[in-house]
Amino acid sequence: MKIGLKAIAVLLILLSPVAATADPIVFENAYEDGESVSGGAWCSGCGTMWRVWDDFTLADDTDITQIDARVFFGGSPSIEFSIWTTDRTTVLFSQVIAAEDLLISHLFAGSMESDLVAAISGLQLAAGEYALSIWDLAHSGSYFAWFATSWASSGLAYQSMAYDGSGYLGGGTNMNMAFRVHGVSVPEPGTLALLGLGLAGLGLSRRRVAG
Repeated sequence: MKIGLKAIAVLLILLSPVAATADPIVFENAYEDGESVSGGAWCSGCGTMWRVWDDFTLADDTDITQIDARVFFGGSPSIEFSIWTTDRTTVLFSQVIAAEDLLISHLFAGSMESDLVAAISGLQLAAGEYALSIWDLAHSGSYFAWFATSWASSGLAYQSMAYDGSGYLGGGTNMNMAFRVHGVSVPEPGTLALLGLGLAGLGLSRRRVAG
């Protein structure tokens, strides 16, 4: 019986999502790696206060730990990463990250076309559909624009042209913004309960051996 309890505990630990490889990509809008993209970009900080979103889907409850984006990036803007409902009426999460805290790599020498990586903290989302906005807070002395990977029928990007005091006015297109969302699956309550039971059994067997 003691051996059986130990085996169950070890098995539960190995099968637990906690033991999975950290930071897998849980959603990606395709990049065109190493290439300048003719589709252009949508500004989020080019002398005006436009805001741009693109939708993404999570298959599982997830702790979001990192967001990558392909952008045009100049100056030293502080960037707001925010998660919204897909109708873009409700902000579910917001984190402002200074330029010096972003990992930035330029695609070409002397170019503003860049990949940036942002570490995200405290963001847990249930499985479902969301909208991501990446927005330049400075609006002057800097340049920030979403990189559009393609004009595709599956694109779900949306750009506001004005804010009327209660919502953003604008329109959608079939553009895809270039971004990746990384995260780790959140264990279901039942899985945690089984893991706890297995660990408790392991502890009990150890006490019996010690006795």
